[in-house]
Order: sequence, then C-alpha cells, then structure tokens
Amino acid sequence: MTIPPFYKPVVLEMPIEAYAKIAVDGGIWLAGEIVAHEPGASFVPDPAYVYKTRHRTGVIGGLGELDEARRHHVFIEGFLALPENGAKATFRRLLVTHTEMLHAALRAEWSRRWHKIQIGEDARPRALAVARQLLPKPRNVH
Repeated sequence: MTIPPFYKPVVLEMPIEAYAKIAVDGGIWLAGEIVAHEPGASFVPDPAYVYKTRHRTGVIGGLGELDEARRHHVFIEGFLALPENGAKATFRRLLVTHTEMLHAALRAEWSRRWHKIQIGEDARPRALAVARQLLPKPRNVH
C-alpha cells in the first residue's frame, strides 16, 4: 500500500535571465572574496559579504579584462558558491541541458552591467591585478 504525499512537490521556475542575474551577482561576490583572501590562508568565501561585495569596482574591472569563457566560469562558480537558495539543482541542470541559452543570458546580463559602470584609467592597474588573481585554478562544475 502506498501513501500519497501530504503535498504535491512543485519546482519553482524562473526565467533563465533570473539565473543569469544571480550568477553574475554571485560571480562578483566570489571574485571579491578571492581578492580579499589572505595568501596562505584556506579560502572560504564569507557569505556576510554577499550583499555588499568587497572590492566591487576592481572586481568588475577585473572581470571585464577576462575573456568571456573565463568570466562565465567565474559567474557559474559564484552561483554555486552562494548560500543555498533552492535553485542550485535547477541551475546545475541548466548547465547541462541549456548551456548555450545560459551563456547567452550571462552574456546579456554582463553586457547590461558592464555598460552601466565607468572604470577610470587610474583603476585599470587594479582591474588587471584582479583579473590575474581570477585566472588560475578552473574547476569542473558538472
């Protein structure tokens, strides 16, 4: 005899653009944590800074210096490093089943953000330094 569940499980759907927005925010936060990380200490991103990213301007400039594939990698890692938000499993499925759509949404969201900011020439060396910190150690997210 099977017992029916007390409730019907429902997967909340969001437009892919919402996932891209969260991923870009998560990538900026994670990159800020990488920049704030003290060399030699074990890296654990601090969720206290999710809504107030450290080194935000330098990080955005540094992300702008990366090629698109590396930048998208940072965004994906950032999404997955965020505190549990109930959407990680769906995001992981999107990475496998709708990769091109997700990358197009990340591209559009980044473009929208990138055109809103102004990186002055005096901030460019800092942005390049941030980009260098973000380049090593890609990891498989699937």
